[in-house]
Amino acid sequence: NADVTAEWELAGTLSNAPTAGVRLMPPEGSTNGPVDVVMYAQNTLFNENGLDTTGWLSQTTNLWASSTRHLERKKLGDDTDAEEDWHDAADEEEPANSEIVLDTDDDGLADEQEYMLGSDPFDPDTDGDGLLDGFEAEHGLDPTNEDTDGDGTPDGEEHDGNGGLYFWAQFADGVAVTAVTPSKAGWQRGESIGSNGTVRFEFESLEGVALWATFEDGGHQREPFTLTATHATIRWESELELVEWPLWRKTALIVPDDEAETFSVTVADERTGNPVTNEAYMGVDLAPWFDAVKLDLTAYRPQTEGPGYGYPFLRRDVPEEQEEEPGAGIRINGGDAANDRLEVEVGVSRLSVATNFTYSLRFSTGHVRLWDDNLSGMLAVSGTAPVPFVPEDSKTSFWAENPSGGTDDLTLSIAINDVVFASDTVHFYPFTSIVIVFEGEFGNPEDPPQTGMSQLALEIYQRGYDVHAYDEPDIVDGDNTEEMAVAEILSALSVRSVTNIVLVGYSHGGGSVYNISERLSLETGSPIRLAMTAYIDAISQPLLNTTAEIRRPISSDWHLNYYQSRTPWYAVDLHGGASVPAGAGFESDLDAAGESVSHRSIDDDPVVRMGVLNHLEARVER
Repeated sequence: NADVTAEWELAGTLSNAPTAGVRLMPPEGSTNGPVDVVMYAQNTLFNENGLDTTGWLSQTTNLWASSTRHLERKKLGDDTDAEEDWHDAADEEEPANSEIVLDTDDDGLADEQEYMLGSDPFDPDTDGDGLLDGFEAEHGLDPTNEDTDGDGTPDGEEHDGNGGLYFWAQFADGVAVTAVTPSKAGWQRGESIGSNGTVRFEFESLEGVALWATFEDGGHQREPFTLTATHATIRWESELELVEWPLWRKTALIVPDDEAETFSVTVADERTGNPVTNEAYMGVDLAPWFDAVKLDLTAYRPQTEGPGYGYPFLRRDVPEEQEEEPGAGIRINGGDAANDRLEVEVGVSRLSVATNFTYSLRFSTGHVRLWDDNLSGMLAVSGTAPVPFVPEDSKTSFWAENPSGGTDDLTLSIAINDVVFASDTVHFYPFTSIVIVFEGEFGNPEDPPQTGMSQLALEIYQRGYDVHAYDEPDIVDGDNTEEMAVAEILSALSVRSVTNIVLVGYSHGGGSVYNISERLSLETGSPIRLAMTAYIDAISQPLLNTTAEIRRPISSDWHLNYYQSRTPWYAVDLHGGASVPAGAGFESDLDAAGESVSHRSIDDDPVVRMGVLNHLEARVER
């Protein structure tokens, strides 16, 4: 039970004195191994239960000791004094009566050490980042945190599992470093680049991403250097300032040129006088780090029957490549906020990189406005004047409203010294159409989809249409979904300025399509034009009917009809048929076309789904 001691320097103080375990890590490139030591205040002794394990730290700062010995904490099963024995792992002899070190999950980290670190001794990868707990503990990572450095990238995506960082992760966070070209052969991060030396960093350009560059010089004196950019502009650059002796730092904001696929930044040493022989003074000891500064303005697809998402569609964002074309569809609500506001999420990455960044939100036409709540709340942004925005650590949700129609663009901008250097824009367009989709018998609209009709409804929704999906009105249903669909259509016509109605139905849902076309005429006293209708092996209502629905929907401008005539010997005779009277549209007997589908499988057929989607996009505006 002899004490093992070590001496080192540690900047600052520990908050968990009197006892703490600290892992001292060697600097990058050193052949020294990590050293685990016990830190304790003067005259503080071990108590009868040993070291207070709540004081254990996983220290990842650049501390090191000139020893390859690794100190491990081991507990003796038969130790009568009940103290915790520490031994030098470099010694070959174990203390008497020591137990075998247990590593239940075989992750390279003893069970006792796992309890000390808070990791799971029964899970080799406690935090699920793809790295074994033992590897993380050995290399200064936290086995209980999948993102030890908090940069948004899991440890397993930054570390190669062999003790090194992946190439890009050695220099950047959120930016793809495609090449590093030093003038000095063998240069490594943190080393001198040599008198008049240069290092060129090449990056992949990403839309909406600027580069916040930090250059540190760990030399013993101020060693100036210059920055130049190719296919990019240095919008702002600080002086080389002393952070704490002997660390000097310069920061810069670099914005890629429009349309540039790659850009580069070159660091050049500026010390040309008084040649010296000490390597530490022969050029800046360069330790660069590059952060992505990205604005993230995200619009989501509309909620449907509600309240909230999941009726049936989950919360799904408008993909970035669609944010400006076609944009985000929004319902005109005529001042009625119920379920018609559209969620917009505003986020900014790297909030801490510069305190003199300013952010703003603004609309281009003022047709759309932002609220801080879905149903009521306070007005946050309206009109066309820029409104200051203060980003938070997490993204902020607003709710867009279009009370009277018209398109609009919402832009989130970031500026430094009043010069805008990056922005993100979402285009809003008002829906002019409504799409009603009916499932077949006993089908339920679901997301993720479990049926072909649910998949079709989701694909139409993801293409930017206002979609409402229903189960067909089974005789056991409490709510008549045909009534619900009619009410939604009439509201869209009277309140939301919709001019295009689309009805799609499978099996008995096809019968509901015809019923609704008839019902709309009765409700309004005159036929209502339907921009497009589609039958998928339609069967007439009610549910127990097995007769094909072949009546063309009333006032349909364009009618699609996919059906089959093949009935297995073991199945009820259910199949559609050619529509009457004939009119504009498209008819297809899939069995005659060689598809060999049945009534149960026709809604899963990709020919049917793609046919409906392609005809819809070609003929009906969103």
